Amino acid sequence: MCCINKLIDEAKCYDEIRKRRWPHGVHCPHYASNKISQRGKNHRRQECCRYTCKSGKKRFDELTGTIFMGHHQPLSV
Repeated sequence: MCCINKLIDEAKCYDEIRKRRWPHGVHCPHYASNKISQRGKNHRRQECCRYTCKSGKKRFDELTGTIFMGHHQPLSV
């Protein structure tokens, strides 16, 4: 469980998602590969990191394939 008071900040929300989704390091949700490269930040959400899978050349971020994908509200909401 996590304390809701600690997730008021957007950066902390993304840190918590990263920690829970990838406890053993970032891997591609499409190919399950850990051969990835970080491609900077999302231009709309500076806290959100973008990645590219070196195996299949797919792009993804922390929210790809989750219930939060495609939502335009901040995670703290």
